[in-house]
Amino acid sequence: MDSWNAIFADAASFAEENAAVIFAILATAAVAIAGVRYMRLHQRFTRLERAQIEWLKTFDSIEDLILVHDNNYQVVRVNRALAERLGRLPVEAVGKTCDILLPRVAPGGTCPYCVR
Repeated sequence: MDSWNAIFADAASFAEENAAVIFAILATAAVAIAGVRYMRLHQRFTRLERAQIEWLKTFDSIEDLILVHDNNYQVVRVNRALAERLGRLPVEAVGKTCDILLPRVAPGGTCPYCVR
């Protein structure tokens, strides 16, 4: 009977030693996986950021006067050409309604520049 206890005791200590090694390996693998996920997310964000910058440069390079507004006729974006024509910075036009920003729009009216 004592020999069986010795075998089980040896097996238990062997299992404890291996458990620590296995835990360390799993922890390292988890950190590596998290790092890969972070890198992929970072790469996607970087590509999205570049696309946004490219779109903004293209939008501002158009010489036609361009305004983007929402359903309530609040300005979301103007290009640089329109901002210069209005004598404002593009950011100063954002949030204003079309009737305040554009001279041909009647107060509270719809945008006459839109084609629906």
